[in-house]
Amino acid sequence: MASSTTHATHTPGEWRAESWIDAPLAGATTVLVDDPSTVLGKRVIAHCQSEDAVADAQFIAEAPAMLSLVQAFVENIDEWDGEPTPGQRWHKEYVAARALLARVMRP
Repeated sequence: MASSTTHATHTPGEWRAESWIDAPLAGATTVLVDDPSTVLGKRVIAHCQSEDAVADAQFIAEAPAMLSLVQAFVENIDEWDGEPTPGQRWHKEYVAARALLARVMRP
């Protein structure tokens, strides 16, 4: 199957997790990206407020990098060998990666 490259329309830029040092609620962490068009120069991607807030925010902040890896995996398999059939090397991973891309990509 030929790869049809589509790019997600997520907020561009380097996402990062920042903990609130003086947060009134323990564990508050925000995923941010620099955005000079906003008053404070930052755009909030997600706000995590739980016992696992730091880990959750760090995981969310890596989403664009993980998306790029999945896209590269599918594109490289398509380019090198074509879509693997059941029983071939990387078939399960390829199918899972394509399904993931279908869930997160927007036309």
